[in-house]
Amino acid sequence: AYQLWGTGIAEARSQRSLKTELATQLGIDPKLLDQLGVDPNVTLPTEPVTRVATTVAEVPDIKVPGLRIGADGPPGTDPSTVVTAPRVTTTTVFHSKRPQLTLKAGQAIGVIRIPKIHLTKYLVEGTAVDDLKHGPGHYAGTKLPGEPGLAAIAGHRTTYGNPFFDLDKMRAGDEIIVASQLGVFRYKTLDLKVVKPSDSAVLDDKGGRNLLVLTTCHPKFSASRRLVLTAELEGEGVQADLIEPPTVPTIPPTTMPPSTTVAPTTTSRAVDPGLIAVTIAWPSPDTVPAAAPTSAPTVATTLANAARGPVAEPLSGRKFTFGWFAGPAHVWWATLGWTTGCALVWLAAWMVAKQRRRYFARLSVYAGFFVPFVFVLFFCYENLARLLPENI
Repeated sequence: AYQLWGTGIAEARSQRSLKTELATQLGIDPKLLDQLGVDPNVTLPTEPVTRVATTVAEVPDIKVPGLRIGADGPPGTDPSTVVTAPRVTTTTVFHSKRPQLTLKAGQAIGVIRIPKIHLTKYLVEGTAVDDLKHGPGHYAGTKLPGEPGLAAIAGHRTTYGNPFFDLDKMRAGDEIIVASQLGVFRYKTLDLKVVKPSDSAVLDDKGGRNLLVLTTCHPKFSASRRLVLTAELEGEGVQADLIEPPTVPTIPPTTMPPSTTVAPTTTSRAVDPGLIAVTIAWPSPDTVPAAAPTSAPTVATTLANAARGPVAEPLSGRKFTFGWFAGPAHVWWATLGWTTGCALVWLAAWMVAKQRRRYFARLSVYAGFFVPFVFVLFFCYENLARLLPENI
């Protein structure tokens, strides 16, 4: 009873919180999101604001010991002389025109609407047990809904608001609408299939196709199989810049002159994600090899490409199956603690009731202990549910 109905109470509270969070991200009134659940043609103001800035690295001058510039005789004739050769600094700034998003587990990332099964739910980032308690979750490592490529979302079938309870009723051509900071996107259902819990190859990018994959448990009230819906995006996707520190590749020495310094400013949560500044500092023209300037675009291009964010890795090596009682250790302790609390409340009620001789007097004692017992029992079940398969 708790799994089927009690979990829905917590999920409804989380959905209200996610709606407020998403409305804040979009800078709109939450009531506009309510309209999206009724009218699929609602337009959300999701056009990103491009911020412009320039970063120039401060590079000290080069100090060349043992070199006299302009002196008679070969270089190095006066070891005690130190001449400072000023550097010429060139800065190239790459501005991003794409939406900039920061993703962290449990945050609101959008809203999904499926008219065929009367579903409107707010989406969270992540598919862990605690994430899916709030609503359907986006698989980390796949594209966001609306981006080019494959986006994947998991949702409960019969618990926590059972968002995908009627997913098996979907047919080819049925519409799925997803709204987020990237915009409002429409997908058309292609097919439904049932796979084994270990068959996560359905989450791998299909190359060149903009797809949305929804996964849930199958059949209802069981976690023995997975029901997988695949839909395709109508129109073109919107490429986003994820605000995560990119991995800057090691540049082979052959692409840079020996005296070149490259100081990239990577995107992170603490800096402006709308640009990638690449500063290339050269020595004075008297000491720069003739071929050095031609290698600068190669270096800048390499760093700019690296800063576009991490590429989604294939997920076929990861199982999306979740066993019974496989929760973390702290959940076990919490479950044990609340179970002990239930036992203590029941024991206290029994000890007080046995002192009453009349039948109705004993019933009144148990009635008085009923509310605190249910309160403790609710949290006992809340933790116990975290030990069960997360996609039931």
